[in-house]
Amino acid sequence: MPKSENVTQVIVRAYGDEPVCLNAVSLKNGRVEVAKGDTSKSISLPQSFVYRFTPDLFKKLREAYQSGDVAELGQYWRSAEVYA
Repeated sequence: MPKSENVTQVIVRAYGDEPVCLNAVSLKNGRVEVAKGDTSKSISLPQSFVYRFTPDLFKKLREAYQSGDVAELGQYWRSAEVYA
């Protein structure tokens, strides 16, 4: 995918439902290209694993994940808005 300087911060639902803050580089055909910082090193994920970033939501997700509260974590993931 072509690289762009226009990136948007997103929350990725990683392995084990861990929330990870990354940058969305592009969105195409139901997939989001994300990168940690250097957009030349990116991966493509299904759009259903990438969510709109808000500081409050990310904080709640991280706290629930780190505490091991699976029910609360699931509730926060259900409230998250898929990146579009």
